[in-house]
Amino acid sequence: MMIKETRDKSIAKKIKDTLKHFPNKINKRIHDYVINNVLIESRYIFTTRKRGKQFGYCTHCKSEYETYKLKHKTKMGCPECRSICEVRASGYSRKYMIDKAYFVYYEKSKINKEAVIARGFTVWMDWSGDYKNVKPQYETDARYLFEMGNPVFIKTFYSWPDNAVNYELRKSVFTLFKRTGYFGVPLELNQKVSIDSIDRAIEGTQFQYSEWNKFTEIDDYVAYFALYAKHPQIEYLMKLGFREFVNKKLHNVTTFRTINWNGRTLDKVLRVSRQDVKEVTRNAHKITPFILAVYQLAKKDGSNFTLDEVIELTWQGLENEWDNLKKVLKYTKFRTLINYLRRQTKKINEEREEIDPGNVAGEHNNLGQTFILLNDYWNGCNRLNLRIEKDIPEYPSDLQRQHDNIYKQIKFKENKELDQRIQARLKELYEFENEHFFMRPFENTYEIIQEGKMLKHCIGNYSERYAHGKTDLYAIRKHEDPDKPFYTLEITEGEIRQYYGYGNNRKIKKSKEIIEFVNEFEAEILKNKNNKKEIAS
Repeated sequence: MMIKETRDKSIAKKIKDTLKHFPNKINKRIHDYVINNVLIESRYIFTTRKRGKQFGYCTHCKSEYETYKLKHKTKMGCPECRSICEVRASGYSRKYMIDKAYFVYYEKSKINKEAVIARGFTVWMDWSGDYKNVKPQYETDARYLFEMGNPVFIKTFYSWPDNAVNYELRKSVFTLFKRTGYFGVPLELNQKVSIDSIDRAIEGTQFQYSEWNKFTEIDDYVAYFALYAKHPQIEYLMKLGFREFVNKKLHNVTTFRTINWNGRTLDKVLRVSRQDVKEVTRNAHKITPFILAVYQLAKKDGSNFTLDEVIELTWQGLENEWDNLKKVLKYTKFRTLINYLRRQTKKINEEREEIDPGNVAGEHNNLGQTFILLNDYWNGCNRLNLRIEKDIPEYPSDLQRQHDNIYKQIKFKENKELDQRIQARLKELYEFENEHFFMRPFENTYEIIQEGKMLKHCIGNYSERYAHGKTDLYAIRKHEDPDKPFYTLEITEGEIRQYYGYGNNRKIKKSKEIIEFVNEFEAEILKNKNNKKEIAS
């Protein structure tokens, strides 16, 4: 075997030192585990015919005996060893008959009695040739070393054509178990982990206290042992009932920074005072990361919520607003905020009840929705450069009304800015008329919105693009009714993009007069303008 050299000598040394912990051979226990567990389905009775009689050969016990009318691809028990085997006619093509699996096996380190190792193997039985002489073949895909404070994962690659072994030191420890193949299709690959080998490997080491067997749903335990090697404090958490915190940490799901994974004592680990440890641990089965985060925060700012009060808040939709909550609570106390949200939530729901008795629509606010409304109100104040508390109340007595008022002002301000841009554009746009119609550019956003309402089309959505010069919008009117919306025309990059009357309906045939009018404008004004630009360029 060859080890691929790396430019980083420290990494090469770490790989070399780590490999010393691992045996080079497959021992009998591993071999037996493969035969009796991993590839237990890879047992066959191959049938042949001799002198008009059928004979079967069991690949497990190596016995050959006369059989009677065994059918291809059926299951039966071997009469000699009682193994359940699949019948295969030996004369059928076996070109692609290979049984493959991946498994992880744990052992003690060769050089450190306190360390645990694990190897991830790909193993296969190749039945394409002489089925009487088939043995398991192994490739070691992964090597894991678990020393306290120092978990290591080395991935193995086999290069063609010399089958040299190349080692790669990975930054994180993860399983090679696969859940899906290409395009999310579930894999049929046989994957196993030897539980018995874990028990033997961790005996007499600190890992025997890791509570690993509380995670029966895990496919492979390498990530768990790596986590324990770095943070043995999880033993406290597991034994006290904080399994959810460990599970989230294991799967890289946020725990809202509630746990000090390097803490030496329980109060440090849970980030609470020594006086509060008892209450928190007593209610561990009720506590989620969000609950603990709120409890810690309320204690820190002096709000002093009880744990039961905090637990009640988890049903109020605040969990998804945690990041915004933290920003807000730099400037106000948690109890002040929650009391305000409760009052406003009650007020909003009572007003809805008056409008819709019995709440037929099924609409009602919780604290989380009211907080979103409050946060939106504060953001709106900032957009208008209004100073909270000086220019406008931080906690308005009628949140819904004040919120709506702020955003009416924002809309007015935005439209005013767009109108100024539109006014600046008018001098560069066209006006045109003939004996039937005239066309002119729109002068403000209100006019555009009204055009869309009257003609039932979507021109109102084009106001911002028009104001910023990304498109040109024109009103086409009849001479005898100059203020009544008739047709709307859009020009983009010097080309007429569309023009429609009522309903934006492509199926309604345009009149001969309107088509002639638009064609005249295009020929006399638009094309002439474009030709001048080309000559100038």
